[in-house]
Parts: sequence; C-alpha cells; structure tokens
Amino acid sequence: MTNQLRHTIDLGLLSSASEIPHLMADWAIEAYVYQFRTAAEIIKTGMSADFMSQWGERIYRQAGHLPGWPMNYRLTGSSGSDMALIAQEYREKTGRLLDRNQVAIDVIDMTQSYQPGTHIISDRREQVRRACLELERLLITESVTRMGRLPIGNRDSGSQFCERAYHNEQRIAQFFE
Repeated sequence: MTNQLRHTIDLGLLSSASEIPHLMADWAIEAYVYQFRTAAEIIKTGMSADFMSQWGERIYRQAGHLPGWPMNYRLTGSSGSDMALIAQEYREKTGRLLDRNQVAIDVIDMTQSYQPGTHIISDRREQVRRACLELERLLITESVTRMGRLPIGNRDSGSQFCERAYHNEQRIAQFFE
C-alpha cells in the first residue's frame, strides 16, 4: 500500500473531542485505521472507511465518551458509548482509571491506499475499505502476539479469531519443541 501516513492525537492536549474532526479534515483523512492507546498498552484497534460521515466521526464519538472531559464537553449519546464501557472494564481489570489525559490515538491514513489497475477490485472505496480491514486485522494480531490477549476494546468475532489463531499456533509450537 502506498502513501500511508501516521498521525498521533494526544487527547490530553485537546480541550474537547470536537477538535478531532477538525484535525482529520486538516489532514484530509477519509479512510483510516486507528489505535486508542496508553503509554503501556493498546486499548482498541479499529477502522473507518465509509467515506460518508463527518471527518473522524468514529474516533471523535469514542474519544468523547472517555472520562476526563469537562462535563459540558463529554458525549452522552449511544454512538461511541462502548468506549465508556471499555473504560469501566479497564478500571475493573487494572485498578487504574482510563482517562482521556492518558490516552492517545494513532491514526494511519489509508485514504490514498487505492492503486488502480493492481487489484481485481476496481472500485476505489471497496479497495480502500478492504485495505483498512486487512491492516486492522494485522494490528490486532500484532497486539495479541505482543500481549498474549486481545486489546480490552476489541471483542468482536473477527478480533477473537485473531486471538484464537495466536493461541492455536502457540499450542502447535509446543509439540515441536
């Protein structure tokens, strides 16, 4: 894939999550893979390639549900509210607060990953969407390999498949030691 750029959004430096769409528009990012992280670990890996929504809407909604925003800037709607549940589960499992001041979002720009004439898929949007899915799965697999488990925010069946594959490979390797 070509022209992948990585940007980091330090949520502790923002006054509100609504700054995220402005950053994404300034960077002209329409399709992206993202990772919410602390200094110690990946919290969630995801992607957006719908080309129809507001710039950076997916990460804006999720970031806006993290604790630590002033009350008048914290989001309360259902879209992205899974991040509030992830923060709660993080606190229960680690005993530490997952506050927006300790979270950054790594954003990998996939907007220009379309390569005409090099794929069976000629539709730009579909090719970019598939490239995003492929990179998302790769990053989740890397997280599982590094930590031995899924990031706390990745619970979908595709993520669970990556985790099962890792553990199966570990079991098979034991037979050949």
